[in-house]
Amino acid sequence: MSHGSDFSRAIARVPHGMPMRLIVWCSGAIFAGVFGAHWVYSQWTERAMVDFLQNTVFWMGVSQGGLMLAVALTLTKGRWGRSLKRIAEAFAIMMPVLYLGLITFLLVGGFQVFPWVAEAEAHTLPAHKAVYLTVPFFFWRQALGLGLLMWLDWKYIQASWRPDIGMMKEKLGDAAPDWYCCFTKNWAGLEVEIERSEVQQRKWGVLVVIAYALIFSIVSVDLSMSLAPHWFANMFPAWFFMSSMWSGMVAIGIFSMLASRWLHIDYLLKPVVYHDLGKLIFAFCMFWGYTTYAQYLAIWYGNMTEETGFILLRTELEPWAGVSKVVVMTCFIIPWTLLLSRGMKKIRSSFLAVSTLILVGIWLERFVVMVPSVWREDTLPLGLGEILMPLGFGGMMVLLVSWVLSKIPAAPVTDKMAFPNDLEVHVYPRRTHHAAK
Repeated sequence: MSHGSDFSRAIARVPHGMPMRLIVWCSGAIFAGVFGAHWVYSQWTERAMVDFLQNTVFWMGVSQGGLMLAVALTLTKGRWGRSLKRIAEAFAIMMPVLYLGLITFLLVGGFQVFPWVAEAEAHTLPAHKAVYLTVPFFFWRQALGLGLLMWLDWKYIQASWRPDIGMMKEKLGDAAPDWYCCFTKNWAGLEVEIERSEVQQRKWGVLVVIAYALIFSIVSVDLSMSLAPHWFANMFPAWFFMSSMWSGMVAIGIFSMLASRWLHIDYLLKPVVYHDLGKLIFAFCMFWGYTTYAQYLAIWYGNMTEETGFILLRTELEPWAGVSKVVVMTCFIIPWTLLLSRGMKKIRSSFLAVSTLILVGIWLERFVVMVPSVWREDTLPLGLGEILMPLGFGGMMVLLVSWVLSKIPAAPVTDKMAFPNDLEVHVYPRRTHHAAK
């Protein structure tokens, strides 16, 4: 159920400005990211290119994966996380930026980072891979596939935000931002729009889910797996798009805990909300562990040359073996152990620490999957540039998401599923029955 229904504070100061401290920190992070990318590129061109690609893939997962939590709440009629729904939807604002960065990267020479390009030119790729791995086909898969997904994202968000923005436009009058009109064309009245919004969200949400699974499967094969063109794993695409949704949920938890006060929704984000979110993150932690082991197990007992080499490089040879152990610890063993505790999920500081650990772990997982396919030196390519680049991406995302949420209600104030359901039955232990009343 929803754990709060009084949205007066959430709409009282909309639109409002962002804290200057936030703008300064985000701007500093973006500058640091640009500096880090330039520093790496000036010394190791291919290393900088694969770093950029890896960060694009990671933050694309965070952005789209965050939106998928909102879509899941819509399709399952989940009440527990409605106070997080606007934040989850706002995460999608980063997708167009990443899309433009990826397309530009490919157009200005990014294809040279993929080993299959040279093999295709030398006609040494197997025939079935030579058909799929061609530069034009590869480029248009990314351009059209991700473009379609973003268009579906926009249609879903437009349906979801329309009642809230329409209500705010009526409330603000002439003071409403001009871009509100993009959401309120042919406005039919609040009650009608609320009912229409629910239907439209479910319609577009189904299409977003289907497109997400298919397109992110293609993205995982093209941008990640094809860096090692002679390796393949059937479970890899599902493992990739599910862990992307996992990274989005973790990032939503972190952002909401840090930004809820200035967004005026901290009173809606009670400990029980994070307890529920923590349980979902815990479930995805177990799923990640299961699918990771399942992929490894099949490759191990099959002992197939084209597959075992990829695993051996990352688990048995230095400098990658140590990083792989850190990934298992940060993505599974430590969070699985800590999230068993109910209190760990309800105390903000501890939940923030666990969420940050998982997000770093997923970034390292993308790093150890993608970078060794390109970097062939004995040293670990994890220096100042690799530390600063994700900060730049993250600073840009926080800045964009914060700007959007400062212009609209940061909670779904007109969503009927955000209010308690009178038909729900709540069961309490006998000893707490009177206290619950």
